[in-house]
Amino acid sequence: MKPVTTGCHGLATRTGSVTVHAGFPILTLLPRLAAALVATLIALAACAAVSPTTAETAWPEIARRVTEYAAKPSPATAKAALNVIPAVSVSFTGSQEERDALEAIYATGPIQTMEQRVLMKERESVELVFRMRHIADGAFLEDLDIILGGLIRVDAELFLTELQRAKPPLRDIGGLVRNLGDTFVDQMERKCEELRLRSQALGKVSRPSLKQAKDQALSALAADVSSCQDTQQKK
Repeated sequence: MKPVTTGCHGLATRTGSVTVHAGFPILTLLPRLAAALVATLIALAACAAVSPTTAETAWPEIARRVTEYAAKPSPATAKAALNVIPAVSVSFTGSQEERDALEAIYATGPIQTMEQRVLMKERESVELVFRMRHIADGAFLEDLDIILGGLIRVDAELFLTELQRAKPPLRDIGGLVRNLGDTFVDQMERKCEELRLRSQALGKVSRPSLKQAKDQALSALAADVSSCQDTQQKK
């Protein structure tokens, strides 16, 4: 029997090879086969314990692809950046490599480019900004939410399509649909009107396949819209 080989990247599933000769009792092989199987299961369990969001975050490559997208925005460069960003939220380590990459990504150029391309209704850029939420937190995440929320009145169906594709945690949807940015600070009437128009735009989307995303988005807006209506009625 050959030894079992393991490894978290491209884990070999071969449990060994056995040559059986004529007259060789097959039952004598069972203990060795069982041992090989146990070794493989242990290796798989060990790999499952390793966080892929930490091990597979290629920060320099992410920074390179995003800055290339900012310099030459197109569906192709958006897709190239999308392909190197993890499909699940990363675990931040505070490493120098991570900090350098985030500094390059969270810069005026990329943010402005993303906002422009999203408002142009470029699907690949919308998908990219949703994916970038996996490598963002704090002010960076807030800015991404503002960009995506700005799409609702422009193309509510595209917003819901990519929201459904991204499947963010339910708790995050409120930030995506309600975060309006600094331009609405201390301007309650403008804020209420924007939220009302967003709710109206989402309500007009009729595709049955988007019903769940639509209901989640409207639910996240409902309390604020209702509060605005109550305030206006009291005036």
